Amino acid sequence: MKFFTGLLIGAMVMGTTLSSCYMVDSPGTPQGGGNAVDIQNNSFNPAILNVTKGTEVTWTHRGSITHNVTPVSGIPNTSSGSMNSGDTFKVTFAAAGDWDYQCTLHSGMTGKIHVTE
Repeated sequence: MKFFTGLLIGAMVMGTTLSSCYMVDSPGTPQGGGNAVDIQNNSFNPAILNVTKGTEVTWTHRGSITHNVTPVSGIPNTSSGSMNSGDTFKVTFAAAGDWDYQCTLHSGMTGKIHVTE
């Protein structure tokens, strides 16, 4: 019983430490800047990116699990295919509107590019 209690306390301390590190390392702004989306921890960060027409957006895979960027609606009609850690995918948005996208490998992993004039 003492071993189990010690293991449980150790796991709780480790979880707290890891989540604290994550918050420090990932403050909510993608590392690539204002025209970039990070793919990590089964999410797109930011989930909604606002850009102006003519902007090139870069997705960078920073995690360890395979993901993709696949359009749900809007233009352009292009997909990244499978992305592994370190891979990038770029799209230039030539028209105003909303471009909803998802990772088809992980349900609920969605994002949006909102393009203005």
